[in-house]
Amino acid sequence: MVESYTQSSPVNNYSIVHQGCDGTNESISSSLSTSHSSLAFVYSIFERPKEVYLVENINDLQTAEAITNDNELCTQRDLPQAKIYQWTRDEDKRSIEGILHYPPGKYESKSLPIG
Repeated sequence: MVESYTQSSPVNNYSIVHQGCDGTNESISSSLSTSHSSLAFVYSIFERPKEVYLVENINDLQTAEAITNDNELCTQRDLPQAKIYQWTRDEDKRSIEGILHYPPGKYESKSLPIG
């Protein structure tokens, strides 16, 4: 889950968390005026390529809508899929995370070639 944080003033020692969606946010840009505020950002997940999204209120991150469709061709293709694995090492109790990328059309297939 991608989360964004805001701070109401430099004097406060706390931040406010805003829940987003699974995936990656980058190139975040905001606009604020007395009558209007908006937030634009580039968002992607394993199954969907990068697009620019817009939301009118940071509290509505989960309902942001795409305002570009530059990667439409990618959405028409069988893209690779990935699965995240997490475990804790018994030796030192460290949390480990790994990502397994499957070839297109082979999600969760067994005995795939490596290399």
